[in-house]
Amino acid sequence: MRPKYLIAFLPLGVLFANFTALFPHRVEKFYASRYYPLLSQNLSTATGYFSFSIGEVTVVGGFLLFIISLVKLLLALAKSKQGRLEKIKSYSLNILTVIGVIYFGFVITWGLNYNRLPFSQIAQYEMEPISVEELALVCEDLILRANALRQQVEENEQGFMKMAGDKSDAFNRAGLGYERASQRYPQLGGDYGRPKGVFLSKLMAYAGISGVYFPFTGEANVNILIPDSLFLVTIAHDMAHQRGFAREDEANFIAYLTCSSHPDIDF
Repeated sequence: MRPKYLIAFLPLGVLFANFTALFPHRVEKFYASRYYPLLSQNLSTATGYFSFSIGEVTVVGGFLLFIISLVKLLLALAKSKQGRLEKIKSYSLNILTVIGVIYFGFVITWGLNYNRLPFSQIAQYEMEPISVEELALVCEDLILRANALRQQVEENEQGFMKMAGDKSDAFNRAGLGYERASQRYPQLGGDYGRPKGVFLSKLMAYAGISGVYFPFTGEANVNILIPDSLFLVTIAHDMAHQRGFAREDEANFIAYLTCSSHPDIDF
């Protein structure tokens, strides 16, 4: 049985997320800069004591519970022809309640970061229009830098870029880029648990997912089967989510910043 009031968490979460979107400066000041770092760093530190992803275990466990509950419902419907509509209605309300509680928890633990100020404002960049010619020059410069760095990294037997050390070593080294970048951008600093590989990476690969941040445990989870050249930047990307930068384009840019600041050539 579920308390009836819990069903209200779904509309409350939707309303709260949309209402706070109107006040990005308040969200930045009180949520993104104060509440969230305290919550996420404590969560990340606590779950960091485990070598495996608590988030992955939680997701798998939740999926199994859903399958079990669905099978129980189908068996109950098969055994009795009476009250089928009530059973379906009750089950549907239970599912909506669970979704509502999870969504509200998501909004509180991480989701409001979508409503914070853009990273460009936080970093105090001077934003102005850019010409096609300027963009072309930036691309050419990036190509030259990438070609120069490519000559300095290791290769595997197929001639593909190979990172120094194994995946576990990469997780341990990833924070160095953030440490250096935080000297200019303090919002990228903080004490967080290291990123983690996902045991069910093959399923993530089939789904086309390279990494995911799990806000309820503060863990940056990475698909360990992706190529080395993408693996390192994916770690940095999900570490940006861990630090409260929810928008995908901003997490990509922060990954670029932190990898560029990293002392190791492979990053």
